[in-house]
Amino acid sequence: MQDQQRQALRKRQWLYLNGLFVAVLLLLGLLLAINVTAPQFFLALGLLFLVTPVSIWVFKESNPLLRVLPGMGELSQYEHEKLGESWGKYQFSTALLQTACSLFFFVQAAIREGGAPFREGIPIWYFIVVPVIVLLIINLNHRSHIKRMDGKTPEQLHTYAEEKRLFSIVFASVTLGMTLIGTCVVMLMS
Repeated sequence: MQDQQRQALRKRQWLYLNGLFVAVLLLLGLLLAINVTAPQFFLALGLLFLVTPVSIWVFKESNPLLRVLPGMGELSQYEHEKLGESWGKYQFSTALLQTACSLFFFVQAAIREGGAPFREGIPIWYFIVVPVIVLLIINLNHRSHIKRMDGKTPEQLHTYAEEKRLFSIVFASVTLGMTLIGTCVVMLMS
């Protein structure tokens, strides 16, 4: 793939990724507007976080929604070829982290009391600051991903995929352990 073509596709990918984030925000905003309860909101977040892991395990594609958009199939193929045999390890770590987040939200849905709307008692600035922070994290992560994919050799990416997989296993284990401990504490206190 030519550098100019790849850069043009990366810009388009950035627009699609941010557009997808805005669509998710609108969906979550709609849920808040119809006064969903905390368990319902956390259940929705858990399901949203499961989209990527399911697409990786079922479709062998990290984001099938982006792949159907113009040019994104080529970009996905480029990354798949550049990662080679390491593609599975690279995607596994993403899927594992998002599955851990999803399980965290499912546990939150299970232990929360229903009834009152989720947004009740939460200051309005929270609903502005959190999406801005998440948007920054998504864009910084995407920028880092592009630098890695486009700037490293396949051998360097293989090493990185191994390290990323190991980090993800450790981080997901700690996250799930803390979630389990927290859940037990909440259940014992109630």
